[in-house]
Amino acid sequence: MNANRIVHQLTPPYRPSSNGQAERLVQEVKKSLKTKQSSRTVSHQISIFLLRYRTTPNCTTGKTPAELLMKKELRTRLSFLRPESGKSLREKHRDHYDIVTEQVRQMSPRDTVIVLNSRRYGREKWLCGTILQRLGPVNYVVDVYGHPRYVHVEHLLTRNPRTIPDEFI
Repeated sequence: MNANRIVHQLTPPYRPSSNGQAERLVQEVKKSLKTKQSSRTVSHQISIFLLRYRTTPNCTTGKTPAELLMKKELRTRLSFLRPESGKSLREKHRDHYDIVTEQVRQMSPRDTVIVLNSRRYGREKWLCGTILQRLGPVNYVVDVYGHPRYVHVEHLLTRNPRTIPDEFI
C-alpha cells in the first residue's frame, strides 16, 4: 500500500453512513438493475450502468472517473449536448461542506469522553474513554479500557455532568 501511495482509512463499525460513497454506489446499482428493461440481460444492464457512472462528472473533482483514469473524456451521446459549466455547482458543494464541518463538535487528544457501546450484548450502554487521535472532521480513535476503537463523533459525548446520560450515572 505504501509503494502505491494508498492510504487505508478505517471507518467506525455500525456506522455505514461513514462510508457514504460506497453505500450510495450500491444503492444506485440496485436501482439500475430493478428498472424494467426486459430485452436486456443483467450483464448488459451492468455495462450500461458502468458506462453512465464512469462518464458522469464528480461534483468534487469536476471530472469523470474515466477522465481521471485515462486522461481523456469518453464520448457519449450526452457529451455532444452538455455545456461546459458546473463550476458554480462545485463551489456550492465546497461552501456547504465548509459550513457543515464548522458545526461538528471538535474534540482533542487526551479529552475524556463517553462512548456509545454498539457492541453491548447485555453490557452497559455507555463506556468511558480517552481520545487518542483525530482521524478527520468526524472520526476519532478512542481508547476504551485499553483497546483502541474507531468512533464517529455522533457516538461520543464529552464527559461533564450536563452531558452524562441518566443510564450512566
